[in-house]
Amino acid sequence: MSKLVRTTLVRTTAYPASTVIDISSTRVTLVHEYVTLREICFNVKVCRPLLPSLPAKRRQFMDHRLSEATTAVDIRDAIDERIGTLEDELLILRSHRNSLAPISRLPVELLATIFLHYKILQQKEDNRSRKETHPPNWLAITYVCSRWRQVSITCSCLWTDLVIHRQWTRVMLNRSRSAPLVIHIETALIGLPRPRPPRGMPLVQLALEHVHRARELKLIGYYSILADLLHQLTSPAPLLTYLSLTCYGSRQLLLTEALFGGVTPPGLRVIDLHDCGIQWTSRIFHEGITSLTIMSSPLSQRPTIEQILAGLSKMTQLETLAIDTLPRVPEGTFSLPPLESSSTPVILPVLSHLHLTGRAIECDNLLNHLICPSVSSLVLQCRVEANVNLGISGLFDKITHSFVGSKSPVGNTSPPITCLRLGDIDNTYGLHVEGWSGFESEEAIRRHWDDSVEPLISCHFWWGEVANEHIMTAVSFVSKFMDALRVDEVRVLALYPPYLDTMALDWSSCFHSMKKLRGIYLRELETFMPFMEALSEGLFLHRAGGTPSPPDDSELSTERKEEEILWPHLTIIEIMGVNFSGTMPGSTTSIFQTLQNTLAERANRSMKLRELWITESLIEIGQVDMLREVACQVHSDIN
Repeated sequence: MSKLVRTTLVRTTAYPASTVIDISSTRVTLVHEYVTLREICFNVKVCRPLLPSLPAKRRQFMDHRLSEATTAVDIRDAIDERIGTLEDELLILRSHRNSLAPISRLPVELLATIFLHYKILQQKEDNRSRKETHPPNWLAITYVCSRWRQVSITCSCLWTDLVIHRQWTRVMLNRSRSAPLVIHIETALIGLPRPRPPRGMPLVQLALEHVHRARELKLIGYYSILADLLHQLTSPAPLLTYLSLTCYGSRQLLLTEALFGGVTPPGLRVIDLHDCGIQWTSRIFHEGITSLTIMSSPLSQRPTIEQILAGLSKMTQLETLAIDTLPRVPEGTFSLPPLESSSTPVILPVLSHLHLTGRAIECDNLLNHLICPSVSSLVLQCRVEANVNLGISGLFDKITHSFVGSKSPVGNTSPPITCLRLGDIDNTYGLHVEGWSGFESEEAIRRHWDDSVEPLISCHFWWGEVANEHIMTAVSFVSKFMDALRVDEVRVLALYPPYLDTMALDWSSCFHSMKKLRGIYLRELETFMPFMEALSEGLFLHRAGGTPSPPDDSELSTERKEEEILWPHLTIIEIMGVNFSGTMPGSTTSIFQTLQNTLAERANRSMKLRELWITESLIEIGQVDMLREVACQVHSDIN
């Protein structure tokens, strides 16, 4: 009845039509919001037992807000606040659910260790991790979840590798707390016409203020910048174990006694200097040094033999020695004077890696004053004068008696060379010999070597003069060097053409000692010819002497058939850059026919070649098909 009365009242009152519509619309809206509010209140009552973590006072406050709300604005505010409360509650529930996962139950110590290994992995894969404008990628672990973030922030060791970055340098200094720091700073801007201070210089200076916490310190930059930075290193560095300095520019940086406040870091083990000068009498050289590298030092600062021996005598625990500023031997000297009785050789009992760069006679001079065991890694870069046969006999003696891959004394159990790479790889006039150990698999034989692995031996000799009258002395040098090496265990041999003027050096003198050879790589005709001559004309070895049989164009005699075949284990040959349409020197037999006949003879003696690779060579398709009759598999890159 009341509804009828109100309806009648509206009809009898003279309101405009638009006003009636507005009132009806407002009424509908209020009714809808009232119903929505009632539903929310009902849902709150239903969900309340499921949310025990919500404080009771907060729920009462929300219920009060909803019951007191009278206008649409108040209701909306109450609803928004209620939605925020429910979202917070969902976060709490999700966090509690995630905490029940197995990975979330890992102990904090184990999780921190995983983070440390992940950081190391990321730093190896991403070279930008130490650049000024790129923060480390491993920082992503701090944003996975609250527990990971808490563990990573509280793990001080995770933040010790400083990066010069406007956002992260200070953060890392704070979060690393008192843990030893790794400070690697590259201030040089390579490619600019002149050096200029980097934008992050204030951050660099901030990092160097913590040098007393540094475990590793590596600085790379131009002289003008590095000189200023070194002047700031006046604090002692008691935790320092690694020091590396690299200077760019025409001026050479000289380390003074004021470095680190004049106090020698007691734990310093590795010194790595490039284009930096240092006195061999410096206090920084002490008994605990295990690795010393001094490269690209100015020739004007060459030490005398007495100075360098005085410095080395204090470092009896040296395991690695690499220097290119050797004591000077006057030009034109081809023989060393005898050691004086007052000159005592320096004993380096644990030296295992030796790297010398200079004239051959200067390397020989230093080696004459050193006593060391069989080193496991030898790197020589020597310039050999014209009268090579007069000045380096001592150098060969040192190689023979010091290097594990040479014909060293009986009782040496060090691994021999199993992969040997010979030839001129870097320039036109010289000899480059590299040897590795441990290449036993078929895959290793196919790829010859692994450049990611440091060779046991890397000797590079180059000649200052290449006139024809010096060719024979160079050949003599090669023969002496090869005689000093142990090649009887070589499985893989890679030959490059070492030229001296117009004459290729002959490797055949060392072929017959490689009785365990399984794979060989030949590059260009100059290495192919002596190899084929050794394989065809000297196919067989005399049982007693081991010298190659004389060439014989007639049919093989019964006596020669009973003799031992050269390289009985040879299974893989790869030939690159050979024109098979030519003829062998001093013969009318074609190069292809020589190869075919030699492989056919080995096949007849049950030594058929397993794989033959011919690449970047001039050979016909028909010739490749003919080679398939004398080798199990023939691979070629011709179309």
